[in-house]
Amino acid sequence: MSGDRGADLRHAGRGALTNLINVVGALSLPLLHALILWGYGPEIYGLYAVAYTVAEMASKFGTIGLDKGLLRFIPIARFSHDEAGVRAALSTASITALVASLAATGAVVFFAGHLSPLFGEGDYAQAIVWCAGAIPFIAIINVAVPATLAAKIVRYNILVRSVAQPLFTGLFVLLFAISPSMESLCVAIVIASCLTALVAYMGMRRTFPPDGRPARWRGDVVRFSLPMGFSEGMNLVTHRAPLMLLAFYVTPAQVGAYAACDMIVRSVAGIRTAFDPILSPVLAEALSAKDNDRVSYNLKLMTRWVLLIMLPLAIGIFFLGSEVLALLSSDFRSAGLALSLLCAGYIFNGSLGLTGWVLVMSGRSWVSLFNNVVSAVLNVLLCLWLIPLWGIVGAAVATAASVTAMELLFLAQVGYLFRLQPLSWQSARIVGVGVASALVLAFALIWLPDTGVLRLALGMGVLLLAYGLGWRLLAFEVQDRHIVGRGIPSSGGLG
Repeated sequence: MSGDRGADLRHAGRGALTNLINVVGALSLPLLHALILWGYGPEIYGLYAVAYTVAEMASKFGTIGLDKGLLRFIPIARFSHDEAGVRAALSTASITALVASLAATGAVVFFAGHLSPLFGEGDYAQAIVWCAGAIPFIAIINVAVPATLAAKIVRYNILVRSVAQPLFTGLFVLLFAISPSMESLCVAIVIASCLTALVAYMGMRRTFPPDGRPARWRGDVVRFSLPMGFSEGMNLVTHRAPLMLLAFYVTPAQVGAYAACDMIVRSVAGIRTAFDPILSPVLAEALSAKDNDRVSYNLKLMTRWVLLIMLPLAIGIFFLGSEVLALLSSDFRSAGLALSLLCAGYIFNGSLGLTGWVLVMSGRSWVSLFNNVVSAVLNVLLCLWLIPLWGIVGAAVATAASVTAMELLFLAQVGYLFRLQPLSWQSARIVGVGVASALVLAFALIWLPDTGVLRLALGMGVLLLAYGLGWRLLAFEVQDRHIVGRGIPSSGGLG
């Protein structure tokens, strides 16, 4: 194995191990949402879901793509041993993100009241104002964590995403549930976001300790990041627009049901997005060296690992969605079809979603912006057509269709420009194991209890047993044996 491939495999292995830990940490997300539902009720949960979605979207526009800029420019500067370039990229991104996120906060507060007459039932505008305080802190997290990942240090990602964020959020949600209201819930989220941002910032400072020298401004980081910022914003519109548009047509409780579906399916999408900052620094180095073989190797390797981790969870949610929703609220069981449709779209997203990073890390951020605009516009148009007809099911169909269309665009463009694609025969074997496991689960569900936690537990047990056996027999690769069987090669542990 070449030196680059050996180093890439060790980095990918650490990233895969980290993401397995993050998958376990992500299980806290449904628990947190369950706490909100049980402590504050479905109505307040629906209001909060829309308000936090607005805050999340504004923080993406406030970050203006600087997280992606760091993932590209820090590895390139480190590859060239340009320490001053690393410092300049980091200071440029940090200052710009802080200013932009504060501006985004002001814009959200200003426009929230003007949008109030457009909403249906519920005081969404007030909830949006209360949640706006979290926007700068979310932006800090979105810059600080990618900065450490750009240096190929992954432990702070675990500390922030899987430990600090769920711990602080759960603690303050429970504390403020003593006097439950929409305002108290939003304040709890803002405080938790502030403390999480502090942890993320300290991790960035430990990774890049100040050296006392003033850093120069890097306009190229901002120029690259701006289209990426709009691209990320449009991507978030694709995923969150249905939740916003539902507020115009259905009750807050129904909005809450769709928000629960969106939250659960994020655990599937999160597996792939967790690999984004693992793959992107490697692609930035390989593309700057014009090493297409290394690009292809890493793209196919990490796509295969995304499939390996994602498929059992996605299949379980697809077939047992109603049982998963019932754990949050018995009123949400009827949203099972919407959850299954969303899950189908995100299976496609996970299979092809890393492909777009080849375009982004090659400097073609405007192409990514174009694709995300197309996807966002398609989603909004489909929502406006389908939500009045089918409610939350229409929203799920619109999202699944638009996500699929975007990934097909990326696949075609990367294939044309680089003669690359993310799938391999190893990936096909994993997909085959997933299909076989799904058939086993579908057959087993005929004999399992009709409803309840027992059906969910037994169904997932059958699925994991079938998937694990199939993977061991048909899809176990040399690289997997190296990582799983012998452990991560020693080179700094988790970075």
